[in-house]
Amino acid sequence: MSPYKLLKNDEGFLLIEVAIALLIMGIILGFGMPKIFSYLTLQKRKETTERQERIFHSVAAFSIQYGYIPLPADPYALPDQFGWARSRASSEKDLVGLVPYKTLGLPADYSKDGFNHYFTYAGGWPNPGFVTRKIQTICQMRLPFPLNISSYAGPDPILLTLISYGEKGRGAYKGSPGHLYRNREGLTAGEKQNAAEDLGFIDQAPTPNFDHHVAWVTGRNLMAIYGKVPMEELNKPDTDSAAIFTSGNRQTTEGIA
Repeated sequence: MSPYKLLKNDEGFLLIEVAIALLIMGIILGFGMPKIFSYLTLQKRKETTERQERIFHSVAAFSIQYGYIPLPADPYALPDQFGWARSRASSEKDLVGLVPYKTLGLPADYSKDGFNHYFTYAGGWPNPGFVTRKIQTICQMRLPFPLNISSYAGPDPILLTLISYGEKGRGAYKGSPGHLYRNREGLTAGEKQNAAEDLGFIDQAPTPNFDHHVAWVTGRNLMAIYGKVPMEELNKPDTDSAAIFTSGNRQTTEGIA
């Protein structure tokens, strides 16, 4: 019996067979893995959009019931206050923070996007100390410190913005409740603007240097799209808004220091 036949009768594989198998696996993985990673990224982006939509729906329901838009949660709050909306806003920085998920009755997961980075929640209207259930008043609310989005030039004021910082999370709040900080490492110009904690935000198509996803609503959008309020109701004249939400800032003394 030849040595070749003896080797073939032994259990196991020849070295050349193992090498061929590994080569085939490498080729399959080389072609397949990028598609798998791309699919997972798309799923996380989809989850991010779904969470932003759910937050807007919750804000609309809250504002219809209570008559105001909750302020952001303080990202630097102690753990027992983490996730609750601020009660007052004394500067524009107080209109930038985290999703007030406890105030809105949402699970803690909704404070973060599909990539597990905290959303920035910007906007809101302080509790004026009384309840207005007039939808038209909510539609015509103007923030004491206006929100500006680079891609928007419409007549209605923006009431609320949600920023996802994408896969890399550059510019997002990081850390655990009670120990949060801004991730400012390696920020590009647009990313710096969206992490500046003021009320001006960049909204543009994703690029290799910018993958933030900025979603925003006006009062009319909030009520019509997310609150499901009929347009005929929104178009009724509002006699309260001139007295409560005028540009003279008298109304802001209830909730603005």
